Amino acid sequence: MFNEVLKKLLESKKVTQRSLAKNLNLAESTVSGYVSGTSEPDFDTLKKIANFFNVSVSIFFDEPNNLNIEMNHDDYNLIDYHQREIQRILAKYKHD
Repeated sequence: MFNEVLKKLLESKKVTQRSLAKNLNLAESTVSGYVSGTSEPDFDTLKKIANFFNVSVSIFFDEPNNLNIEMNHDDYNLIDYHQREIQRILAKYKHD
């Protein structure tokens, strides 16, 4: 069940296993094991994963089919902010 929820989070947030591993200081093989279901994280790592995705730890105990994981308003605001910053920086260098 944990691995199915993790798969849905990775897909919906467009995060790679490599990126998750890097951001949480985990080996890629560890994250791969979580996704394949051959291993599960300890509770501290579970909390780190939940924090990374900005979700409650309890989401990992729900049935995967009952999950409605989508990008929320904050996700879109963050994307918009980064796009504006990139455009601002590119415009600065274009004029220099």
